[in-house]
Amino acid sequence: MAQYKGSASEAWRAMRLMKKREREREQMEQLKQKIAKDNIVRSNINKKFCAHHDAVEQELKPSTWGLVTLSDVKAMQEALVKEREKQLAKKEQSKELQLKLEKQKEKKEKRN
Repeated sequence: MAQYKGSASEAWRAMRLMKKREREREQMEQLKQKIAKDNIVRSNINKKFCAHHDAVEQELKPSTWGLVTLSDVKAMQEALVKEREKQLAKKEQSKELQLKLEKQKEKKEKRN
């Protein structure tokens, strides 16, 4: 900026205003960065509107054809939930076994 040619009090006033504007710019930049950061975190809006597929419910719908009593539906739901939990447990066990086998293979390779 060019030199200010005027009274000293006006020069001080101009400097104070320039500093104030600079502080406001910095605050706005920080606010912009904060908003951008928040938008990145919230950018997964597709997850909010995607269809929720429940495996137990999908298996229950075809088995309940026609009028079914509430107790029958609850019993079927419990049975399907238990079956689903067993399947998930088996998957976890198989993953653990695969990891153990891989570790054993690595140890054998290192020994060789």
